[in-house]
Amino acid sequence: MAGEIPEAVAVIAKADAENFPVAARVLPARLRRHLLAIYGFARLADDIGDEAPGDRLASLDWLEAELVTVKPVVVVALGTVAGSSLVGPAGILVATIRPSAVLRSADADARERAYAGLVSDLKAAAAAARR
Repeated sequence: MAGEIPEAVAVIAKADAENFPVAARVLPARLRRHLLAIYGFARLADDIGDEAPGDRLASLDWLEAELVTVKPVVVVALGTVAGSSLVGPAGILVATIRPSAVLRSADADARERAYAGLVSDLKAAAAAARR
């Protein structure tokens, strides 16, 4: 791997310093740990692409190779950019909205629909992972 990859602890600490912990509160407590792991991966990929020293493309290639090695059964993509960048390494790709989109909904009804859709997508991902 060409660039220096941040430690997992640093990635999670950065997530804690952002709005993510607030957005995650719209989910049931039992799902937050899993969503934080997903966010941690997305944050890592974003940090490598934006801030890693050295050859960033080589670092992203390394990360992709690591993902292929792990052979995930399901990958949940939170947002369009995440979805378009992850097509391929997993057997199943579940694309859904980012949790912050729930909070940005125009009104309570829209927030409720967005939340229900997010939970439904995450349940579909969980069901696919059990297959």
